[in-house]
Amino acid sequence: MRAADGGIHEDGGTHISGSERLVTEDHIPAVLEAAWRRAKSHELGCARAINIRIDSVDSAAIRYIPPLPIDSKCYATVEQARTASCVRLEKSGISKMAAHRAMEAICNLRQSMRGAMVFDAISGERLDEFGERGVRISHMDCENEENFIKRLRAVMPQLGIDGAASPVITKLREALVLASKAAAVPGYAGELCWSDDPNYPIGYVASGKVYCRIVPMKELGSSVGGRVLFLWPGAPLAESIDYWQRQPVLVTHEFRKSLC
Repeated sequence: MRAADGGIHEDGGTHISGSERLVTEDHIPAVLEAAWRRAKSHELGCARAINIRIDSVDSAAIRYIPPLPIDSKCYATVEQARTASCVRLEKSGISKMAAHRAMEAICNLRQSMRGAMVFDAISGERLDEFGERGVRISHMDCENEENFIKRLRAVMPQLGIDGAASPVITKLREALVLASKAAAVPGYAGELCWSDDPNYPIGYVASGKVYCRIVPMKELGSSVGGRVLFLWPGAPLAESIDYWQRQPVLVTHEFRKSLC
């Protein structure tokens, strides 16, 4: 589902919301209803252009991957959180220049991107040529939502997660699934992201070893968010983008212990 205001995305509409699920056919009606509700009652406004598409996926083509280990860090200010995020990226091997260029790129966005920018993890050069659209990570979900949420509650009890449909669990589930898929390509170095939802000032830093939820990554009420994916020099860019955008992936609920 893609939702926008002022027309569809391709005609200059302003992005409001996007979501997708990878489910069996019997779950489609419930997923469609949830997508419609999300598009019509989002924090960024009521969408006037809603595009809902259903694709058939060959079950034999689906890859199963484990979720990244998960952690959470809270800071007193946005500035402290962003500084700590850059330090965390640098500790994973990403250069200081690349980390700061990525941070500046998101901070300087005029409006939220639908996808992600792809940066070289050492030079900080932007590698993709998708402009304001970015690379859209797609075709993914958790393998078993009920078990996935149970494991999230078990490993993150400090979040007080309550209810499968709560905003906190929905956003965390979606972000962790996306980050886990992003990390599954050869040459992946890390990720920096924060939400565009005005009431959700939370983001994360990820590497191949851990997904770390960061609070607060922006001021409450801000409607601009973004994402940068890092690749090591020489990583296969075209193959990585193809995997991110087209490879069907289900993330299992086999959580590993956080290494941070």
